[in-house]
Amino acid sequence: MRRLRVLTWHTHGSRSPIVFKDLPYHDPTRRRPDISLATAELSWRPSVSEGIKQTIDYFDDLLAAAPPVREALAPGRKAS
Repeated sequence: MRRLRVLTWHTHGSRSPIVFKDLPYHDPTRRRPDISLATAELSWRPSVSEGIKQTIDYFDDLLAAAPPVREALAPGRKAS
């Protein structure tokens, strides 16, 4: 996870603090999906750095399209 944090920082230029929390009891400690079908049929291999870039771009676009928080609140409501 620390390598992922550094990669994200370099990709996006973020310096947000990282908060470490305990995993929920039902969360697997290691994820290793079977991508053999995608590799065989599509000649596809995952790329962490490309995936991070696409994820950051997606959320940047999503946030850019969202109204500012104050405008999104109903009249008379305060941000919590």
